[in-house]
Amino acid sequence: MSKPDISFEFNSEAAHKNYLTMKKHDFDMQRLIESQVNTPMYYGSEFRETELLEPLLVRHPNWSHLKSILENGSDWNLEDLDEEQRKADLLEALEFGNHKGASEQPELLKELLLKDVAYGYCFLVPKDKLTSIPGICVAPMNIQAQFSINEYGEIVPKERLTHDQSYKWGSGTSVNSRTKEEDLLPCIFGHALRRFINKVVAMRLKFPNCRILCSKIDFKSAFRRMHLAWRTALRCCTLLPDDELALIFTRLTFGGKACPSEWGCLSEIVCDLTNAIISDEDWDPETLFNQQSLELPAPEFLDDSIPIAEARELVFELPVDDKGCSDVFIDDLFAACVDLPESNNVKRLERAPLLAIDAVARPLLESEPVPRHEMAARNKFIAEAGAEELKVVLGWKCNFRSLKMYLPENKFIAWAADFQQMIDSKRTGSKKLESCIGRMVHVSQILPEVNHFLSRLRDLLTRAGNRRSIAVRDDCLADCRLMIKFLERSRDGLSMNNLVFRLPNRCYRSDSCPMGLGGYSDEGYAWRFYLPEWLLFRASNNLLEHIASIITVWIDILAGRLAPEDCVLSMTDSSTSEGWAHKTNFSMLPEEVDCRVDPVEAKARIEVARKFAYLCMEANICHFSQWFPGKENDVSDALSRDDD
Repeated sequence: MSKPDISFEFNSEAAHKNYLTMKKHDFDMQRLIESQVNTPMYYGSEFRETELLEPLLVRHPNWSHLKSILENGSDWNLEDLDEEQRKADLLEALEFGNHKGASEQPELLKELLLKDVAYGYCFLVPKDKLTSIPGICVAPMNIQAQFSINEYGEIVPKERLTHDQSYKWGSGTSVNSRTKEEDLLPCIFGHALRRFINKVVAMRLKFPNCRILCSKIDFKSAFRRMHLAWRTALRCCTLLPDDELALIFTRLTFGGKACPSEWGCLSEIVCDLTNAIISDEDWDPETLFNQQSLELPAPEFLDDSIPIAEARELVFELPVDDKGCSDVFIDDLFAACVDLPESNNVKRLERAPLLAIDAVARPLLESEPVPRHEMAARNKFIAEAGAEELKVVLGWKCNFRSLKMYLPENKFIAWAADFQQMIDSKRTGSKKLESCIGRMVHVSQILPEVNHFLSRLRDLLTRAGNRRSIAVRDDCLADCRLMIKFLERSRDGLSMNNLVFRLPNRCYRSDSCPMGLGGYSDEGYAWRFYLPEWLLFRASNNLLEHIASIITVWIDILAGRLAPEDCVLSMTDSSTSEGWAHKTNFSMLPEEVDCRVDPVEAKARIEVARKFAYLCMEANICHFSQWFPGKENDVSDALSRDDD
């Protein structure tokens, strides 16, 4: 590996030298990169040669795309931007600089960018020379406060650079808005944690008395390992205005719309390779392994006096390999196995992910021309990589013995406080509201029902625009209270049995007519309610059907006939009511309410949906709904109509 012509030093002299190097190649980025073969600047330099990888990965559906990235860089297909508009956008960007979070912390901004430059992820050029480089596009930077885990397993604050490639200039476009989404590989990592939980519960079902252990490996500087194609690199420039410098990124950015998909192309291959290694009967983890495996901490087990939780039956039969399985979310590769006596399952669990990463990553040289880390994040090794029954996975504390998941206390305190502040002041700002919604999207990865109550908050965010403060409507305040309840429930612990696709053990049917409501359970308990005259024809039959389906379950909750972790199936012959049971994004705003629904009924819809959410949380049950033909609903129909 040779030293590149581009300088990765952080000073004005290096910026001027890089400008002259570009000028030497007539500011042709393609020629510049193609002249850097066998240097860290060239495509795929973080990985093994495609000739070596192809025999191993050729059958994977992502291989052809990954091969293209490794040989030609990540090439984002963007809609065309008129050259005059591009130049006008560039001048506007040069005048604008960066967002407040970055511009008000210039020294921190430099500190965070120093690593990106030193490790060859981007290079400096003079800011005043950008207009002479063809095709350059600039997007502002910002600094986002986050949390991470250090080598001791402690939660520590962390500032992350973000590259706002969604920011629109005078042309009304941005790099992200011009990215053709239909050309991106589908991202399947969004549901990784729920997939993983279903696999864990299936393991416990098959091996009810055995421990389940989990390990987790992070890719180090994941996005920064993948090179951008030359034309894409020109669209990924940003500024250091105080130093009159600009940076051209040659690796995936933290803000490009295409980046999760492009990195996912690799990480999903590594995940599938991990699964193949784990399950390979011919693999001996004692003889074929990555040397980093020797640094892993010893497995940690809970005390044998702690009972092993029972798994509840899934609605489908999920194949289970006791040797283990893995899943991936962007740069987090996590795996679980069953600790069977006289097996090497735990050793497989610990060593397979590192071996899979080692198989695709270029080995670290004794003398790298540009500083470089190993692909697996060594700084998190001690805290996260060992096999344990307790493990933090994607921000959730998971107990694989009790089959419980917990939102960490520090997150609960901060997130609930922001919602409470909104409730107390009845006002919020767009940035705070956007942050609150984003946090609840994190919760919704485990509790999808959270999404049903975010629509009105998202509508409020749209109406807030760029205003610093906006009044919070009563319906949104009620949703904020419900969000706090979701957070409390998450902090106190969620049963994995309630988060998977369960086979219902309790079934209910209900119906309504303009005169009344009725329903019954699979155990033969029935109820009916005739509407008093003053309520007749005040609500649509769809709303009555929805209320009936909730009352049927509620009666058994009140009677104590539902136990924690029961799985409830509500059956109704109203497809609208069935949909409302899992999609309750109703609005009370006059301009958005269906012309056939008055605001009073719209409010009733929302309140009924919230009530049922509270009931399910308090009873600790999970709920599904299903439509079935009305002609089969004769018992509920009779209950709602007459008492013959």
